Amino acid sequence: MRLKKNKKAGGIPQEILVKKQAERIEELRKENSELVKQLEEYRNKEREISETVVFAKRKQEEYLADLRIRYALENERLKKFCEAMECYKSRDELLKAYDQSFSAVKKAREELSTVLQEELGTGASIYLAEKKRIGDDETPFSPEIKRSDLNKVSAITEEELQELLDQI
Repeated sequence: MRLKKNKKAGGIPQEILVKKQAERIEELRKENSELVKQLEEYRNKEREISETVVFAKRKQEEYLADLRIRYALENERLKKFCEAMECYKSRDELLKAYDQSFSAVKKAREELSTVLQEELGTGASIYLAEKKRIGDDETPFSPEIKRSDLNKVSAITEEELQELLDQI
């Protein structure tokens, strides 16, 4: 038995209609395939971003813990320095204390310089290089006290000593 070719009311043969539908289905399959690939790429990017955020949070916690420890140690060092300075009231006592504590202060300064130059990255190094280029060689935390300046001091009053300690 043979099937007759039926024509629709619009005059389009059924064979042409089926071909057009098949072509449209193939186009939709290709489009669907491309969209599935894009969706997978977006999911991979989302996964990567999520992993990066988790990594950044872990690093932040590590840095904060390290900074808290450094802060506590530096605070203890300053506390000991202030305690040592409270007992000196004359020029000779202050000079002796200065001589004894200078190496500790120098070591702390070197550690802070190392932190600023090495651990804070290239930004800090660029900052220090630029300061040096414009003729400002002094680092932000390095007020230098010269021995000759201390020789000019005859005696420190209690108020002056308290003012100095408040500045520290």
